[in-house]
Amino acid sequence: SLGGLPPMTGFLPKWLILQELTKQQLPMTAVLAALTALLNLYFYLRLSYAMTLTISPNNLAGTSLWRLSSTQPSLILTTATLMTLLLLPLAPAITALLAL
Repeated sequence: SLGGLPPMTGFLPKWLILQELTKQQLPMTAVLAALTALLNLYFYLRLSYAMTLTISPNNLAGTSLWRLSSTQPSLILTTATLMTLLLLPLAPAITALLAL
């Protein structure tokens, strides 16, 4: 759906946006949107290929060693991730308080 392939739900909104952009005489914006959608589709297909059709730990042909060297997360990264996820529902309230 996010890639915008024809049988899925993401295709029709993208098609309608491209159609409206061409009606409004904005062909360069339409081309840029179409190329961006194509780039997104490439990354989504690459991700789905890596998740479904490859065997761990060599999931991609171009896997770099630096990606696999550290298997234990650091305490700082773990704490920052936890705090971010816990404070995410409060983000609108914090933004409203800071805007005063």
